[in-house]
Amino acid sequence: MKRLETMTSSIYELDEEGKRIRRLSGYFSPTPRQGEDGIWTNYEEIKFVRGPFDRTDSLLIIWRYEDGIAKTTLTSPIVKIKEQSNVEC
Repeated sequence: MKRLETMTSSIYELDEEGKRIRRLSGYFSPTPRQGEDGIWTNYEEIKFVRGPFDRTDSLLIIWRYEDGIAKTTLTSPIVKIKEQSNVEC
């Protein structure tokens, strides 16, 4: 389990084993694909990607594929990653 903080102050919990993620809080509203803060959402795939002008990776969340097209969310750059041992469901 990982806890991630982005440059825009969003905080996520990432359960790679269960292939689920939730945003706990953030300055801006969550994306429609992500859903409400605090709610676990299943994803298909996660990738850490870096833009040409970024110093740190962003998180590319691939929620699902529809007709061969990925439905995705790209976070702002990640500034902190912390391993966690316990998680509230």
